Amino acid sequence: MRNKWLSLLFLIAFVSSFSAVAASENAEDAIKSVLAKYQTSFNAGDVDGIVPLYVSDAVLMPADSPAQNGIQAIRAFMEEVFRTWSHELSFNPVEAVVVDEWAFLRLEIKGTVTVKSTASSQTLSNKGLIILLQSENGEWKFARYVFNRNKAP
Repeated sequence: MRNKWLSLLFLIAFVSSFSAVAASENAEDAIKSVLAKYQTSFNAGDVDGIVPLYVSDAVLMPADSPAQNGIQAIRAFMEEVFRTWSHELSFNPVEAVVVDEWAFLRLEIKGTVTVKSTASSQTLSNKGLIILLQSENGEWKFARYVFNRNKAP
């Protein structure tokens, strides 16, 4: 009888592990979808497409700039970025880790940025880390985003 119970517990644990893996894979797909929306909006210079992807108290920590605390500061920062530069960047996930309602996404950012006033372009190679938070309705949003250059300018 004891062996039957142990076998049943093992089976439940085994099936549960597949459920957890499936949930994690679904979360990773959802997170990659948010990143794809970010990339599309970023390359289009669409502040109104980017801002809803952040939680209200998000923090953006860009390279060579002060931290931007809260959605209004992030909006103002992005407006200035898009006034100054145009972008053709790819945001490529390298690693994703999901723990409950939190996710950690490591990425590579590569492409070209162009100064609008001079039409001068340069190749960009950055790395980034995004911490996402899942809301009660299941939507993933950026809570923290930090990036820096692979090489000094």
